[in-house]
Amino acid sequence: MIDAAVDIFGRQGFEGTSTRDIAAAAAVNTPAIQYYFGNKMGLYSACLDQLTGKVWRRIGPAVQACQSGLQAGATLEEIIFLLNDVQSCLIDAFFSDDEGAAIRRLLAWEDVEHDEMASVDFMKARIGLPIFQTFYMAVERVAATPMKPIEMEMHALSLMGISMIFHFNQSRVMDMLSWSTLDDGLLLSLKAVAQKQLAYAIVGLSRPDEEIDSHKH
Repeated sequence: MIDAAVDIFGRQGFEGTSTRDIAAAAAVNTPAIQYYFGNKMGLYSACLDQLTGKVWRRIGPAVQACQSGLQAGATLEEIIFLLNDVQSCLIDAFFSDDEGAAIRRLLAWEDVEHDEMASVDFMKARIGLPIFQTFYMAVERVAATPMKPIEMEMHALSLMGISMIFHFNQSRVMDMLSWSTLDDGLLLSLKAVAQKQLAYAIVGLSRPDEEIDSHKH
């Protein structure tokens, strides 16, 4: 039932999908959905729970390894490597794996339907916050110049950078770049650029502001 629901919600949106549609696709009676999930929203939440759980299994080990490394006093080079691994797993999860594509379709429908659905909480709690906290830890660890928490938060968001731009605005970004599809070659290029940008940012953060300012003159 969940697999059928993910497919239909992704094609028709939440508002355009009925429990009868899902029951027919799953070859079950409509009361079965009510029995297991309560209602359509309960089934939608179950879909997101399954999808985000699979995405986290792809990303989670890299996030946990990065946090452990930061807590253990990793070197600058090691931090860059660990963060790049998180970034790479994030790109794979959302642009190579079926689960990431399914989540993007659901989010796109929510934008069209102007509804703040369960995906907001699932994405924030299970994926967004752990990744953000990891990058925040990295900024806090490498920053050579004291910063206010809000400044560290903005730096952490910027480190998540290019992969998040594609995740939230893929169709617009691809249209601007005149890309028809995000194939394996473009994904490799995306990873390579993301790694360089992240390395530049981390190295820059590790230098005192005075040293960076001296290069402007």
